[in-house]
Amino acid sequence: MFYRCSSCGSNMVYNFNKKTLECLNCGNMDAPELLPATADGNCRNCGAPLEPGAYDIAGRCPYCGTYHVYEEKAVGEHAPVRIIPTTLTRIEAFRLLQKEFNDYICLVPEIFSEKRLNEVRTEYVPYWVFHYTVRMGYSGQLRESVHRGDETIIKTRHINFSFEAVMDNVPKDASDRMPDDIMDEVEPFHFSTVLDFRPEYLSGARAEYCNHPSQNYEKDAFEKMRAKALDLFCDKLLAAYPHSDLTEGDIRSRVQFNIVKQTCEFDLLPVYIYEYTMESGKKFTYYINGQTKEIYGSVPVSRLRMALGCAAAAAAFLGVAGIVNLVLILLGGAL
Repeated sequence: MFYRCSSCGSNMVYNFNKKTLECLNCGNMDAPELLPATADGNCRNCGAPLEPGAYDIAGRCPYCGTYHVYEEKAVGEHAPVRIIPTTLTRIEAFRLLQKEFNDYICLVPEIFSEKRLNEVRTEYVPYWVFHYTVRMGYSGQLRESVHRGDETIIKTRHINFSFEAVMDNVPKDASDRMPDDIMDEVEPFHFSTVLDFRPEYLSGARAEYCNHPSQNYEKDAFEKMRAKALDLFCDKLLAAYPHSDLTEGDIRSRVQFNIVKQTCEFDLLPVYIYEYTMESGKKFTYYINGQTKEIYGSVPVSRLRMALGCAAAAAAFLGVAGIVNLVLILLGGAL
């Protein structure tokens, strides 16, 4: 479906800051005209064929740039349960990249130039989000130090300590397109701002539904949750017996860990993506957490800029011939 402006007929996208759909052309925020998908699956704006991926819920026409939400996937069994709204616009995401990297003296100059401002993509990444209730227990002996005046008494005792915890909102990304290690770096997301899903939220973005069933991600989600739960249990147990010889290592080696309840749901979490391909064909990709603004990505280096910088730094110590030789050495295979 296509959210068309009732004033000028242009595309409307969802603005989470204003909590409404907004026209990209005239700024109108009145109720849009909602056009369902065409029978042939073509773009409702220009008529070109849309070719969504197998898992796409929302995307953009590659010819005219109109954003579409694919209603057959955005409702029913494939629909997300919740969505974390982005706190950024695409332009604000690009400004973050400029602020983060533009001071690098050896940066390839055109990578964050203004002409690339609109190349940032808004993505809602599919996540299976797990919720656990776990019970942890420890049984064993410990020694406690009791001080009475100038005397210290050591007592040995057996303890049974148990603790039940609710470990909510453990996310595991479920998109084959997104590198798992990078998605781990982009986390965490904070679920205090999560909303119940509505299809119009996706106008202006690309989104997928989960590429595989939740069972494929249970092991990784459990390990992520278990690590946090054990940290919590160790803190609770050590606080309960502050004068004992208990150690965190001892607790972790003897703890009994049981899942009381486990549920999961499909949620969408916001990530901005910007790609830059050098003349050599090497690609640099940047990921921005659309909620916390955390950035993941490395900087492509211009060897020309590096050579000139090194030459300037060496000018006080080398003669003209030495500087020329240094530049020639550094420019061997320059960009």
